[in-house]
Amino acid sequence: MDRFLWVLSLLFAWAISRYFYRRSDKKRIPTFVLQSTKVLLDPELAHISGVSSVCNKIDLAGSGVVKATIYFWNSGTLPILRDQILEPYTITFPGPILHDFVTKLSRRVTELVSMPLFDPPNVVTLEFAILEPGDGGTIEVVYAGPVKAIEFKGACLESPRPMILSPDPIYSLPVLKRITGAYRGLFSFMVAAAAVIFVVGGLNWFREHYGQQVQELSLFGDLLLILVGLFVLSISGVALWAHIQRLASPYLPPDIKE
Repeated sequence: MDRFLWVLSLLFAWAISRYFYRRSDKKRIPTFVLQSTKVLLDPELAHISGVSSVCNKIDLAGSGVVKATIYFWNSGTLPILRDQILEPYTITFPGPILHDFVTKLSRRVTELVSMPLFDPPNVVTLEFAILEPGDGGTIEVVYAGPVKAIEFKGACLESPRPMILSPDPIYSLPVLKRITGAYRGLFSFMVAAAAVIFVVGGLNWFREHYGQQVQELSLFGDLLLILVGLFVLSISGVALWAHIQRLASPYLPPDIKE
């Protein structure tokens, strides 16, 4: 049991040290999160007789209309200046853009704006003067088209590509609350380890009481224990690693969210 607690403490300490090392590592990390996509107009309406909707010569009833909410911010520890941008940060949508707007800014000094392109008409360029660590905003884009993959591109000094994250509420949680939430993952790992310890104790008790009479059965039990233990611990390790990765994920400051 002491060994198990030692290993568990070592893993927990590694996760915490990894997090603080990442925070102390000086980097520029422009980060995108496609928070949500909401269908405003279903393309199935085109199949209903007499229903039509046209905007800028686009048949909206046939293509459908979707609103995308995107978070963009600097999750690194170094500021990003306008003259450090090597490739403009762009968002490419599955269809023509009907409306786009930065609905929330962390600070006005960032001068973060979204600029739709006329050629091609489905690309938005993000421009800003400076993004210090934690600076960014919420971008809402309404486009004509289906709910499909949205592409994010761009590069700045020492950051050849942006970080693209899937939606997860943990980004909004500070470190202490993340650690508290991670106890669920640690609990599953502890239950698996406790099961292995229980089996080991049961086999030892069996040997002490029946000794030489069941040597072959005992050898088979040891082999089975090793296989089951490796399987259970590997599954628990994968689950624990997923929680550790979530612990170290970027923090989304509340000033960025709408």
